[in-house]
Amino acid sequence: MNNNLIYDILYSVHTIIAGVTGSGKSVLLNDVIYTIIRNYHFTECRLILCDPKRIEFAKYKDLPHVLRYGNDTYSIISALRYAQEEMDRRYRIAEDDTWDEPDFTPIYIIIDELADVLLNGGKEVKTLLQAIAQMGRSANIHLIVATQHPSRQQFPSFIQDNFTTKVALHCDTPTQSRQILGTAGAENLSIGNAIVARVGRKPYYSHIPMIEKTEIRRVVEMVVNECKLSKPSVKPSKSVSAPVQQTTQAKVKKAVFAVLDVLKCLALIPVLVIWKMVDES
Repeated sequence: MNNNLIYDILYSVHTIIAGVTGSGKSVLLNDVIYTIIRNYHFTECRLILCDPKRIEFAKYKDLPHVLRYGNDTYSIISALRYAQEEMDRRYRIAEDDTWDEPDFTPIYIIIDELADVLLNGGKEVKTLLQAIAQMGRSANIHLIVATQHPSRQQFPSFIQDNFTTKVALHCDTPTQSRQILGTAGAENLSIGNAIVARVGRKPYYSHIPMIEKTEIRRVVEMVVNECKLSKPSVKPSKSVSAPVQQTTQAKVKKAVFAVLDVLKCLALIPVLVIWKMVDES
């Protein structure tokens, strides 16, 4: 596998991947997820997956790495809200201890089709993404988004300013290439190849590796099964605390009934007094 490309994405602040349909965007996103779950324990790296296609990331939703999985407008907005709340929580922790930099677990928000998410989610999604793009770095929260429409409408200023890594796959026109990289060239790429531009580095060519579905399935099932085995089995406790608790509950119940009986007797006293007065008269 081309580790340079994958780890350049993982060690970037935010990454945008753009190219026409079939150029390899989803393949590259699957490569990134595969690398994370194969090399990092879920306590070391977490994922938020936004899957408007509904099928691309569905195979990963049961992984312990996945904090949120969204496949429609409502669930995607909910996942992004969660990310913003977690970012705010981490900022509050950092504010309480300004001398030591907290070691937050990295969270990668992976969006398969940015254009669909922005179109269906409207202003709220754009506001959430902008906040995470501008402030996520200090909270160790990172965006990795892909789009097949590299136009000005899909590349608002917050993406141009805050996404430090731009991966251009095959594009239809030089204009689309310039929108991603700032220069022409991506229109000449063959399918499965990319130009990677990182801030402060010279752009380089890279090939996107294809990982077989059987290998991805093997690793996913292995990680899920390992997580299930590591969880404590839920069985009735054999300790003495259960009988003691049952005995205590029985005593309390008996005392309550005794109090109720006393109250009933007290309630009858005025009735008996009145009856006696009427009888004497």
